[in-house]
Amino acid sequence: MQKPRVADGEYAQIFVKQDYHVVFTHDWFNRSTGNYGCAYLVRFEEPREVEGSFWDFLHNRSYKARVWTSSLHVFYDAKKERIVLVDPIVSGSLKSEGLADHEGAPIDLYGKEHFLLGEFWLAGLGGKLKIYETWEGNQATIVGYLGSNVEPRFSGKAFTASAFNLRSLWAEYYFSRLVHPLSGLAEVSIDSSITYNYDFQSEYVSARNIDWPVSFIFKGFHMAGEVKSYFFGETPFGNEMKMLVKTSASWTGDRGTKGLIYLPLINGYLYGHMRLYRIGEDLVAGTSHLDQFPVESWSGYSILARKIFVEMASIRGLNVKERFSYLYNREGPIFEDNHPRLHSGYVSLIRKHS
Repeated sequence: MQKPRVADGEYAQIFVKQDYHVVFTHDWFNRSTGNYGCAYLVRFEEPREVEGSFWDFLHNRSYKARVWTSSLHVFYDAKKERIVLVDPIVSGSLKSEGLADHEGAPIDLYGKEHFLLGEFWLAGLGGKLKIYETWEGNQATIVGYLGSNVEPRFSGKAFTASAFNLRSLWAEYYFSRLVHPLSGLAEVSIDSSITYNYDFQSEYVSARNIDWPVSFIFKGFHMAGEVKSYFFGETPFGNEMKMLVKTSASWTGDRGTKGLIYLPLINGYLYGHMRLYRIGEDLVAGTSHLDQFPVESWSGYSILARKIFVEMASIRGLNVKERFSYLYNREGPIFEDNHPRLHSGYVSLIRKHS
């Protein structure tokens, strides 16, 4: 990606002051606006303050924020031949820096190390959202405040995921820019159960109704809730998606397990989100993805999410076979509307130790 010119407008100033490198690049298109071009996930060499109007892809609206960030999604419009959108990712302070906190921290944080990571003005919240990173020993917790009140949707302990080697990621992902997610919907047989390799947005089987690719099989678990207890527990903040179990001709739904992760690859915080569906007597299928934090303007990167949940499962004492089977649901790399789709097509098998 070439450095933006001053003529590119307000976003150009973000890049001319500091070096950066590209972590991922995607084709990008937006059905509602007709925009297309390239989307980049970039990381600065050092965190910095970024302030301005940004874009919420999920709700198709802008929002204002002041953010401590190392990583951005950057959207280059092929028709306009310039950067048109920027979406920041909230970065960890690494216990050293953050935004200047002109108004002072809420009283709940007194006595703890705390760093202001972002101030957000979001439609429908009824006030300014302030995101703090607090530390107790080596444990980081994110606390979101609306006024002086803690907002649970934007708060929680952070799981630290590994800095993945990009070369190993691409070695697992059989690169093909032409593969489109709509070509991958298929029935799959897992033990004696028959289901699909995607979950759905509603109780209707269609390639245009898919949500995320199946990336996990949990064996020896009789209920989805039993699996969630090993991760972030039940979440009240995810949309319910659906899975069809053809063996029993029944639909099952789930909001998932969801929590904050810190990813060194981008020096940033994201939500890790996994939905789980009981598909047999002792079988649970799972889909996984990452959500932007805190705005959730995009969701995706299933290959990264799968590796994060595999790491969590190993730490929690579960038996993991990372590349158990190929389910023909390889995706991307493409930024489709608000979904950066990237998946290798492999499902991981997770079991309890005997």
